[in-house]
Amino acid sequence: MIRERIAVVTTSYPEQAGDPSAHFVQTEVRALEATGAHVEVFALRGAAFGWPGVAARVKKNPVRVFGATKEIARVSSAISRNGLFSRVIAHWAIPSAFPISRRMQNVEVVSHGADVRLLVKLPASLRHFLVDRILQNATTWRFPSASLQEHLLGSLPASMKSRVEAISKIVAPLLDFDVDAKAIAKAHADQRSLSGSRPAFVSVARLVASKRVDRSIAIAVREHATLFVIGDGPERKTLERLTRARRANAYFLGSLSRPETLAHIAAADALLHTSEAEGLSSVVREAEHLGTRVIRS
Repeated sequence: MIRERIAVVTTSYPEQAGDPSAHFVQTEVRALEATGAHVEVFALRGAAFGWPGVAARVKKNPVRVFGATKEIARVSSAISRNGLFSRVIAHWAIPSAFPISRRMQNVEVVSHGADVRLLVKLPASLRHFLVDRILQNATTWRFPSASLQEHLLGSLPASMKSRVEAISKIVAPLLDFDVDAKAIAKAHADQRSLSGSRPAFVSVARLVASKRVDRSIAIAVREHATLFVIGDGPERKTLERLTRARRANAYFLGSLSRPETLAHIAAADALLHTSEAEGLSSVVREAEHLGTRVIRS
């Protein structure tokens, strides 16, 4: 029996056990391997890639864009040299589908929230050029939610919109829930040692402006709750100043491993989801699976 050979191209991928970076991509890879497929992952590395995202990292240090260009060229060359693949799954249309996979056939594009929002924000001529180039090799364009699909389609001319619709699929990313009772009990004890009799709320997000963690702080103040902020990013110092100004009872835990994050979500009284724009929130799906109440702004 000939094993299907699949290349997965992604801008981020876990580098060690528990790493939360694009854990849903890793979950998909494991599911493909479970079917007997041979899967090779081509992940972008370097200073421009990783937590809290390419846009935030390049904004903080624009010189990183040059390193990103070299890394894109390296991965594009590596996937071309590695032999024939029956299928290429490109997580993030830019740059995984284009330009990295531009020479490959049978490309399945997977667009996520930030990916779609980036395309929509681009000047129309550039957006149309990029989508046209992606469509030349794409056989499927996958979106995690119908709202994200419609967001992109609404920014395209009728002829291009019909081409994207013809190959579109709505598929929620696969998630795993690698957390045990002992980890949840520890997270609960840690939370209670700091929150006392107050409700314990958690916010899990990249600390960037669009995630609107400031709203989570406001909700915690209003509800007289203790807030545990899990995640890191360029807005952290601003949010810490806001916490002091609002006299919020909040603790910034930084980036935690995925099992630790899931344990804190499971132990909390509620998850606060206050993001400005989200197609299909993984953390909300995780909270619902774990039985934790979700409070949306």
